[in-house]
Amino acid sequence: MKKITIIFIFTLLCSQGFSQWQSVGGDVSSGFSRYQSLAFHPFTNEPYMAFMDGSNSAVSVKKFNGSSWVYVGPPLFTGSFSPHIDLAFDPVSGEPYMAFSDNGNSNKTSVMKFDGTNWVNVGLAGFSATGTGYNNIKFNPLNNQLYVAFIGANSQCTVMTFNGSSWVNVGAAAFSPGQIVGHIGLDFHPLTGDPYVLFTDMDNGQVATCMMFNGSSWGNVGPIGFSPGLASNVSLVFNPLTNEPYAAFSDVFNNGASVMKYDGSNWVYVGNSAFSPGVASDNHIGFQPITNDLFIVFRDWANGNGTAVMKFDGTSWGAVGSPLVDVGSNDYRNLAFHPITYEVYVAYQANNAANNVGRVRKFPECIIDISVIQNSDTLIANQTGATYQWLDCNNGNTLIAGATSQSYVAAANGSYAVSITLGSCVDTSACINMLVTSVMVEEQTIEVNIYPNPNNGGFSVALNNTENKQVQIEVLNALGQRVYLRKVNSNVITIDLQQPKGIYFLKVASEKGVRIRQVIVK
Repeated sequence: MKKITIIFIFTLLCSQGFSQWQSVGGDVSSGFSRYQSLAFHPFTNEPYMAFMDGSNSAVSVKKFNGSSWVYVGPPLFTGSFSPHIDLAFDPVSGEPYMAFSDNGNSNKTSVMKFDGTNWVNVGLAGFSATGTGYNNIKFNPLNNQLYVAFIGANSQCTVMTFNGSSWVNVGAAAFSPGQIVGHIGLDFHPLTGDPYVLFTDMDNGQVATCMMFNGSSWGNVGPIGFSPGLASNVSLVFNPLTNEPYAAFSDVFNNGASVMKYDGSNWVYVGNSAFSPGVASDNHIGFQPITNDLFIVFRDWANGNGTAVMKFDGTSWGAVGSPLVDVGSNDYRNLAFHPITYEVYVAYQANNAANNVGRVRKFPECIIDISVIQNSDTLIANQTGATYQWLDCNNGNTLIAGATSQSYVAAANGSYAVSITLGSCVDTSACINMLVTSVMVEEQTIEVNIYPNPNNGGFSVALNNTENKQVQIEVLNALGQRVYLRKVNSNVITIDLQQPKGIYFLKVASEKGVRIRQVIVK
């Protein structure tokens, strides 16, 4: 028997409303842009945008370095017309990957990654059996395996995965019931890692259909064609808290954007159906970290074909700022959330005096994660990348001298809080009593052993994860910035940090609790 302190974790938000979208670095492209895809680097937190660039319509990728948009590798690196672009990051290596329909290879799907110097092919160029469209690329969060979904042979849906040397089909190729059209949604169940796809099912009345792969075959999620009528411009995402799939689509029956979720038995509307001001197309959805609010970006036909963003706060849908009306005519809008500030960013094609250029804007909000983890006599703020000041609650919230790190080791029993500053936003956690409630329970802690330690950045982590439950492995640098993130279901994990020498913190979270261990890289 061991005495375990029950930990109370508080998550509060400081949310401050602003009315206007802000430009992120001005125009991304210097000329024509289309098929914009936006994603954040998992370590540097910089936004990257892939786009079809200029007159020859090859692909370029740029990142915003804090002051300007700069090319990642050479521009126009695909060499020829390359539509249907999608961008994703390897969460372990931090390398950007991009899928596209490759005109230089009979319009088949190709995937390339940036190795730090050049963009190189991942497997064979043009690995799909036929020409493709509407590529969607993602990493499975449980095993870090790379997947891509697309419209391929017979205008049906195919999903392929990269096994380390070649691309192979996930189940049967062209597995959809019949022909499909337009965007394909791809996401993974947060607990099982099973891939799900969403598409517009032409052979069943142009309705929305969702399917999942159970390890051997593709099956329907709910009925075929669950939407009440014609549905197009689909997008799929899982709720990270409830593990339910959410489907957005242009609801032709109700004349607007709608979102439905699968509750385990039926597809049901999330809020009102057709909640947009009018006809909507080119939908893309995502859940905001910390708040878990659901956001959608779409082409707003009621406001001059502008780019509009709305969010569902658990009760109703509301507008996020005013619609962006500086838009071009394309059908590729994209949203992503900053990993530290959690602000929503959108990428789209905009009109300027000379060209339809690519732009990125953000909607400023104050969102601070003020939850605190207690690990024995150590308190750890969950918010990364911020400025910290620990407070003594038993002495009028006086500042504790020198206690300005993300973690604080209490010198004595008491009540403590942390004030967190993130940009211009400031908030304070609840006071946490180091002796809240103590009970006698069976040993349920997770054991963590690191070897070798110190090391050169390569080391192994051994866990007592005998039941193979999901465990999240995170490494933070001395500034509190995340440099590594992975979810596993195993007992031994090998990590190669590829980071500068210094002190790092390994954070292991499971249903048994959270453990923090120091890692020294020499």
